[in-house]
Amino acid sequence: MPLDNLRTTLEGARAVLIARCASEKSSVFYQTALQGFDELLGNIDFYVTMVNITRNKFYANFMQNITRLAALQGKEDDTVCQDLAFYLIEELAVFIRECHLRFPNRATSPQAYAVMTFFENSGNWHAEDELLVTKHYYGFKQAVSA
Repeated sequence: MPLDNLRTTLEGARAVLIARCASEKSSVFYQTALQGFDELLGNIDFYVTMVNITRNKFYANFMQNITRLAALQGKEDDTVCQDLAFYLIEELAVFIRECHLRFPNRATSPQAYAVMTFFENSGNWHAEDELLVTKHYYGFKQAVSA
């Protein structure tokens, strides 16, 4: 997907998250996913060219999830939206962590830090999990160091 299309889809999905964050039913998943979107949108060129997220094994799912989320604009399907926010946090955390480890001298933004902190401390993911996302997130450090 060309960079402009990625940006447009991200902005549409971000609008859904903003609407959800404004509601009284706002969840920490929406807020965290929104921080990840802000990080990615604010540094989209860097993530695509330097980190090369389009080659990441989670990128295809990420694109499906942001497209599905953007399609929920104006709809009240909170369960699907919250599930998508959860999946997007996983994918965003992987992209952000990869960036953080590949470019250790690059300053970590508050948004990036918030996503990684939530991923590591929320209790939803653990380093010893057998989930593909946790294996990738926690195992990437060894791959970069090798």
